[in-house]
Amino acid sequence: MNSADPTTNAPAVPARLPATAAQHGIWFGQEMDPTSPMYNTAECVVIHGAVDVDLLEVAVRRTLADAEALHARFVRDDDGVLWQDLTPADWPFHVVDLREEPDPVAAADAWIAADMARPTDLARDPLFTEAVLRTGPEEFRWYQRIHHVAVDGFGAAMILRRVAEVYTALAGGEEPPEAGFGRLSTVVEEEAAHLASDRHARSRDFWAEHLADQPEPVSLAEGVPSISGDVLRRTLRLPPEEATRLQRVAAGARAAWSDLALAITAAYVARVTRAGEVVLGLPVMGRLGSAALRVPCMVMNIVPLRVPVDTGRSLLDLTDQVAAQVRRTRPHHRYRHEQLRRDLRMVGTDRRLFGPVVNIMPFDYRLRFGAHEATMRNISAGPVDDLSLGIRLMADGGLQVELDANAQLYRPDVLTTHLTSFVTFLRAALDAPEEPLGHARMVRTVTLAELRHARLAAPSPMGRPAADEQPDVLALVREQARQSPNAVAVEHGDRRLSYAELLAEAERSARRLVAHGARVDSPVAVLLPRGPEIVVSILAVLLAGSGYLPLDPGWPAARLNGVLDDAGNPLVVTDSEHVDLVRGRNVLVVDSAEWTDDQSADKSTVEPSNLDNLDDAPLPTVPAQALAYVIYTSGSTGTPKGVLVSRGALASFAAAATRRYAITKADRVLQFAAPHFDASIEELFGALTTGATLVLRTEEMLESVPRFLDSCAVKRVTLLDLPTAFWHEVVHGMDAGEGVLPGTVRAVIIGGEAALHDRVARWRRLVDPEVALINTYGPTEATVVTTAAVLTGQG
Repeated sequence: MNSADPTTNAPAVPARLPATAAQHGIWFGQEMDPTSPMYNTAECVVIHGAVDVDLLEVAVRRTLADAEALHARFVRDDDGVLWQDLTPADWPFHVVDLREEPDPVAAADAWIAADMARPTDLARDPLFTEAVLRTGPEEFRWYQRIHHVAVDGFGAAMILRRVAEVYTALAGGEEPPEAGFGRLSTVVEEEAAHLASDRHARSRDFWAEHLADQPEPVSLAEGVPSISGDVLRRTLRLPPEEATRLQRVAAGARAAWSDLALAITAAYVARVTRAGEVVLGLPVMGRLGSAALRVPCMVMNIVPLRVPVDTGRSLLDLTDQVAAQVRRTRPHHRYRHEQLRRDLRMVGTDRRLFGPVVNIMPFDYRLRFGAHEATMRNISAGPVDDLSLGIRLMADGGLQVELDANAQLYRPDVLTTHLTSFVTFLRAALDAPEEPLGHARMVRTVTLAELRHARLAAPSPMGRPAADEQPDVLALVREQARQSPNAVAVEHGDRRLSYAELLAEAERSARRLVAHGARVDSPVAVLLPRGPEIVVSILAVLLAGSGYLPLDPGWPAARLNGVLDDAGNPLVVTDSEHVDLVRGRNVLVVDSAEWTDDQSADKSTVEPSNLDNLDDAPLPTVPAQALAYVIYTSGSTGTPKGVLVSRGALASFAAAATRRYAITKADRVLQFAAPHFDASIEELFGALTTGATLVLRTEEMLESVPRFLDSCAVKRVTLLDLPTAFWHEVVHGMDAGEGVLPGTVRAVIIGGEAALHDRVARWRRLVDPEVALINTYGPTEATVVTTAAVLTGQG
């Protein structure tokens, strides 16, 4: 009998164990490039509340003391046997307070990125990093990075849940439940027995017969897959009703929803590649009925799943076929794919065992730390050969679709296209599960030939996808608020609104708009000066289901009233400074984020007494064809005319623009245009749908070119969107020695009129060629911009 370790209450363990087959594969992969961090996997748990950091450290240390695989050091003896030394060593628990940083969330992401970039020496280094990053008064990020040789995704989730369980018990003054983890030695012993068994031999024979013809897997990439730590990721969250629909269709087919998801993926890959058979990679836990079910370790395997796709048959038929294939292969899931490659003599060749990997994750990702809820965010699942599609059932009932891709094989825009195209295909398949997969009603899917053509063609058009393929802009803003609630969303002078604050204020305001009569697919006028209130108001109008109609407080009374009359006398949102301009109309006054009705306005306005307890009032569900905004033309060629743009069109434009301009969370986008010009839409939704910071221009910035350039430098602006006429003045001023373009600026977008050739030439002499100059064109009627081209100053 083993004695117990008095410091952890855990049984003593053997000092050394043979490495498992799964660990062998990863160890060899790391040995091929010891300086690569590609096998680092990580999760970040955002805890929404003031946790006791000291108690959290106790919970982490207790849990990890029981997780033997995390303390391994790997050595190979003279006989070539790979061993893991399990003697625990001291390790640091990092506590980093980032509250004083300008952007605490961005600072946390940078800290995590730096740690993720560190390679691990498997013979000497700890296989993990544990840290708590404090990003707000009541927000903590618990970050855990573990080398893949130690645990797989299931094992990492076991550790996270156990830490939450231990912390919650200790916070309540109780000892945690005794049941911790099983011993790693039982997993090693069980694997050795399996490898010596008839069952293992039968699995070898099964796979030899099953893959005797060695099918050539198809890929969604053009190059030859090779393992890479440089991974691109794209995610899209689908609402709970989509998950319910997936499960309902699966139940009707008497199949698991995972089998249905695999069938849809196979059909999509076949549709894109025009292949008659698809070989998917299917990650399998390898734990059911095994000692590993209670041991955080690395046992996950990937097996090939052959799926012939007959487009004359239905999705339900294909689901039956996939389910039968999974059942047939299940007894042989423990046979390692590395060994299978050796059996098929694939080692040292470019031949592949499978194409895209499909990871179905029915995990509950909701954790609690005492009284505080937490959200778990996967940072990295490790290296990717080609493409990995993850379908994750979230704790709130929603469905998250994730694409991880080898960055050597996929461009970011191609990966985004695949994600949106796959989700559109999934929805269409669920709409018509009994129809043939090749039926006309099935949505058209992008082909590899089209992606190849797009890769070679000059990227001047915006390349806007169909509107119904794009997530609504509000869904994207919500996602940013969920992922980075403390990140700065809007900045105006010394005023700042975080994403969480912006969304909360917009939702509160939207409920008051609904109470005051705002209707779905109808306009609501916004008459406000430049400032955070106008951004809140625009989002509030959209959340209320209405379309916003921006008005300029500087317009003459005749134009202002003419537009309002033409728009059908809509509800007007304004402030006390400008309320006299719309006296007698249905008005809501917003001052310092306090919304009231105007007492001298039309008495059809709902009284304030009806505005109590609106915090839980539901907001409407709005279709893509509903109104998003109304922009009135200048009237230079006649009476101003209102251009109505749908939410679907806005979603399509926002997706195309953010992709074309490569906007990310790291950007600080200057909001230059007045809200009643459609260029403001490019700035506003380009920033807020990607997690960037929208920096509102001040009037002082327009006093001179030097003042403008200096202000952009101080505000660390990275993306400028300027009227061409103003850009002409900026170039002239720079050429006259009145300032330089700030080093933070990576791209400048211009539009509104033709760019003078000599100014472009001067710009190229004055500015680093790495700074993109993008000339855009598009009439208001075509949703902001239709074409975009990089100006080089040549030709």
